Amino acid sequence: MDSTDDAASLISSGSRTDGLRALRARLAAELDTAEGAAVASLSKELRPVLLELERLGVRAEVNPLDHLAAAVGDELAAARTRRQSAASGS
Repeated sequence: MDSTDDAASLISSGSRTDGLRALRARLAAELDTAEGAAVASLSKELRPVLLELERLGVRAEVNPLDHLAAAVGDELAAARTRRQSAASGS
């Protein structure tokens, strides 16, 4: 069974916590190989998953890549906004 099957079975198992953990792992794995705008997109998807797990009291394993991915995503989003503002003459 590959990680996609693992995530699908955990998400469909009915355990919200297990499903969120599987989704977190899948998004983090995708971030490992993502480049450019994909990093920002995946980071945007990962943030609410992390927040929900925190809200449920699930202690996240400390992974510096999660923090790095979020920071890079924020920087890419800010750069995109600056480019769009400059292009529109604002």
